[in-house]
Amino acid sequence: MAATAAAPTADELAQRGALGKSLEAKGDTSYYFAHKKGREDLSDLKQIEGTGDRVLATKDGLPRKASEDEEFDLEEDEKIQWCENYAWGDDGAKVKIYLELPRGIDSSTQVTSDFGEDSFRVIIKYADGQTFGLRNGEHVLAHKIVPEKCTHRVSSTKSKITVTLVKVDDKEPWVTLKKKVMSKATGWQ
Repeated sequence: MAATAAAPTADELAQRGALGKSLEAKGDTSYYFAHKKGREDLSDLKQIEGTGDRVLATKDGLPRKASEDEEFDLEEDEKIQWCENYAWGDDGAKVKIYLELPRGIDSSTQVTSDFGEDSFRVIIKYADGQTFGLRNGEHVLAHKIVPEKCTHRVSSTKSKITVTLVKVDDKEPWVTLKKKVMSKATGWQ
């Protein structure tokens, strides 16, 4: 005769709560079936490290390998507080982006801008080390721009920045600032 496991007592079921009761009543068809397994032992896991062959994105969006002598300070980029609350508008041959800063700009503040054919980035560095930025992020701009003609301007009140993007095709209306990319796996991004 095979020995059968003793049914859990009411106290044991009460200690296991709803999860235990569901597993006992429904077995493998329980909603909580995945919780039936014991915890995995993760002590033997190995950390995977890169080989140093990083691929960086360039202004034009094409990947390239980082050179050995290139200075790449990820910590500096992580310190930037990226602003997401901005306004923008299509102004004929130009697209203007308006950013109201959390604090004003003084003479010791550095404002720099960088433009690519389908990207932009403006960095505001204060003397106390606080840094704010505005960029198009991982999504490319809706249409191509002329990087050499694009500018940024600080308002007379020193609390707003206007970024002017000059369109390649000045007759093309921009209904969105960033291009929507269709992914076969996930849909719209």
